[in-house]
Amino acid sequence: KGFRVGIVGLPNVGKSSIINALTRSNRAIVTDEAGTTRDIQELQVDIEGRLFLLLDSAGIRHSSSKAEQEGVRRSYEMMDACDLIVWVCAPDVKNSEVLPTVANPLIHIWNKADLSATGRSGAQICAKSGDVKVLEKLLCEQYDALRPSGESVFISRQRDKVALEAGIKGIKGAIEQLEKGPDLMSQELLAEDIRHVIFILARFLGHVDVEDVLGRVFSGFCIGK
Repeated sequence: KGFRVGIVGLPNVGKSSIINALTRSNRAIVTDEAGTTRDIQELQVDIEGRLFLLLDSAGIRHSSSKAEQEGVRRSYEMMDACDLIVWVCAPDVKNSEVLPTVANPLIHIWNKADLSATGRSGAQICAKSGDVKVLEKLLCEQYDALRPSGESVFISRQRDKVALEAGIKGIKGAIEQLEKGPDLMSQELLAEDIRHVIFILARFLGHVDVEDVLGRVFSGFCIGK
């Protein structure tokens, strides 16, 4: 389901621009007007084989707008449910470097590195130009540090997921046969389970022949005469 990362900060620090830069898209609305983002936006991105669920949130500030107040409330609610919070600062936004008090892991970065760097320390990026490599590295480091060591890797396609699940099922079947002992073990069933796992792994790695491909095509599609 992804490593949940909340992109949080005051209005106009460039949170939505960071989301767009990380996902190489323009799905998050970016304007000069403060308070553009009202609801939580969720976007998935694969960074070096790690699946992240990025959450774009409303800028944290006091507002007379009921809609924006609700957006800020949801931002705080979202932070409680995140695996990691990225607090975004910007040199042209006053007090943006003041970090919130949160229970979950938090890192802070400076956006708009193209502006004056006076008095700034820590990681700096420029989402406007797409320069977010430093943030990508930090996200991967936090992912590896916070995820359990036995966490499974990111499977990007449903076909691969199904293949691996089928392979695991075959391995479990073979183990069950071996645990019965030599007197009760069926060598035919054991061999069939092992053969099935080998076939699944061969398909997963791309070692399939033409007949197998044609068989899948004709079984999955209606081919005219």
